[in-house]
Amino acid sequence: NGLSTSLPEDIQQEMYRTIKGLENVVLIRTAYAIEYDIVDPLELYPTLETKKIKGLFHAGNFNGTTGYEEAAGQGILAGINAGLRAKDKEPIALPRSISYIGLMAEDLTTKEIVEPYRLFTSRSEYRLSVRQDNAPERLLELSHNLGLLNEEDYKLAKELLNGINYYVDYYKSQKTVINLGENPKPYTLSQIIAIEGIDKLKELGFDVPQNPYIKDETEIILKYEYYIEKEKKLNEKLKMFEHIKLPPDMDYENVKGLTKEAIEKLKRLKPATIAQAKNIDGITPASISAILIHMGILC
Repeated sequence: NGLSTSLPEDIQQEMYRTIKGLENVVLIRTAYAIEYDIVDPLELYPTLETKKIKGLFHAGNFNGTTGYEEAAGQGILAGINAGLRAKDKEPIALPRSISYIGLMAEDLTTKEIVEPYRLFTSRSEYRLSVRQDNAPERLLELSHNLGLLNEEDYKLAKELLNGINYYVDYYKSQKTVINLGENPKPYTLSQIIAIEGIDKLKELGFDVPQNPYIKDETEIILKYEYYIEKEKKLNEKLKMFEHIKLPPDMDYENVKGLTKEAIEKLKRLKPATIAQAKNIDGITPASISAILIHMGILC
């Protein structure tokens, strides 16, 4: 991964020469860091509109983020909402359950940011549902309603989604007898896909989608179905447990599954409830699950 540093150039040269085999190294290009002032993102709504000036939207890393994608994502959201305001329409806040941009906007505008914010998938409690492959399913109607998608592309995407829904329903409703273990027994086609993959159906003489996207997405939905349902139930449980009080003397060092960052912040901030813990930047859904398991509430 290299050696990340923002130290002065002469010190960088000396530092590299302490590494075995690099005693005479000459740096062609030294490392650098970028410093910039930020606006407190708590001054923004999740639409990225400022609370003090209606119609003014902030987008970019001066909102407390770092990284190209983070800045670009904010630009998309702020640009859409500035356009809506110009047309006297209400801005939109993307739900975190359907959008990583929405997740980032919500985190920035509801949590105290004490270090540059990066958009990691681990921040999302919906990461099995919010996938690259199912963006049309999540955002097609919203994009069309906002005028971001032309009719031709909308109809094409709609046909693909209809095809996926058809095959998912078809595979769930059809059964066949097959030996997938010790003895032959009836399985739905969706169960066969989950166990063996969709190409197994082709071997058995069943219809398989010709369109690659429909085929892949149908297989993903049926393979992930059990885990997505499990994720959904876990999220429902976590919401129910938000009122749970945390012992002020809890030893977070002994909570299995917590990162060093999470342990440090929990020890320093001492949240009184699960809800307060969830609101700390860097405390992920996995962190909350680990705490609840440690307390014997989740198993």
